[in-house]
Amino acid sequence: MKYLKVKASLKEAPKRFYRVVAIREDADLFETGVILGNALNCEFEHLFMFRKGQVSYTDGSWGYDGHFYFNMNECTLKDLGDKFTFIYDFGDDWEFDCKVYSKAIEKDSDEIAILLDGKGQGIWEDQKWVLMRYLDGELDPDLDEENEDEGICFPWNFEIEKLSDFDTEYDLEFEQEDFDVIVRDRIDVLRSLRDRDYEKPGPYFDEEDDDYEFSDFSPQDEERAKQDFVDVQIQNYLLICDMLEEFSAKYPEESEEELLERVRQELLKMADHFLDDLSFYLDGINVSKDVH
Repeated sequence: MKYLKVKASLKEAPKRFYRVVAIREDADLFETGVILGNALNCEFEHLFMFRKGQVSYTDGSWGYDGHFYFNMNECTLKDLGDKFTFIYDFGDDWEFDCKVYSKAIEKDSDEIAILLDGKGQGIWEDQKWVLMRYLDGELDPDLDEENEDEGICFPWNFEIEKLSDFDTEYDLEFEQEDFDVIVRDRIDVLRSLRDRDYEKPGPYFDEEDDDYEFSDFSPQDEERAKQDFVDVQIQNYLLICDMLEEFSAKYPEESEEELLERVRQELLKMADHFLDDLSFYLDGINVSKDVH
């Protein structure tokens, strides 16, 4: 099987955060985005895309800031050439400069991707600005607790004890374990979510109801709700498996109960972030209603 070797480096700190991945040459750009995102340790809470000059490659028929665009599901790495940008989360704007090495790799493997090298622990979901302040030397590397008053929050998608843990040696052997299996599972789950055809603009809301009241469930609504439930459970299962694997490697002496308690505490932190985001979102809706 032929693979293309790709290096993705954080635009602001290319020597401190990068990944090198061998990607099967026939993978489409949606699959490539999931591969790179997984290698960079994101949780796919946000959209991703590719950009080459003034041309964007997006998931579907939406454009980006006046750029020309193509559907990433119909393109491969060969369409991007040897240099391009991978972007995750259009709010935080995680931009990675990507280079495709000129020589393809031949491997006797059916894996869709192989993790080869890396540095930096991973994307900090929803907290890029905190990581950038640390990388720019504005925050104490030994800072070992959050400061909500100053908006300093540790990542919820992986565990650190202090800020400088971001720069600890990248555990390539650990990250390589089950990488292909996890990537394939995530591609299937994200494709399932992407391909679902909603007839209504929001989940189960009545389009003509100005008060945003829930409408009565139709059989189609009930089926969609069941599919949503199953997809969420799959995502939760994959997340918990990742957490248990990470904690087992970090704390091999701990019992299963202790490891599960660590997972529980991480999930509680995620719930706190979710409630903060939900409160902000609901405040925005209330403001919108007041304006109208």
